[in-house]
Amino acid sequence: MGWYDDPHIYPQKLVDVTEVADWLGKRFGGWYDVARTYGYSNRMKHWIAIPVGGTVECLTYRTSWMKEAGFDAFPTRPPICSSSPAR
Repeated sequence: MGWYDDPHIYPQKLVDVTEVADWLGKRFGGWYDVARTYGYSNRMKHWIAIPVGGTVECLTYRTSWMKEAGFDAFPTRPPICSSSPAR
């Protein structure tokens, strides 16, 4: 499992976990771009870690402060990256 960007410090020392990552992606509807960023090595051309989770700080906000800043419409769902599967 990969914590933060640690796997990218020593990618050549890690086992290729592409088979597991592909199975999980198919089973649970794909990967968000942020998970791919932390688990997939573009240099090695395969998955080097399985991301263990994500933070939720970017998914919560105080609506009164958003209105004060001039925003009237708010998302009802977390944003989905364009290359991510529909959820």
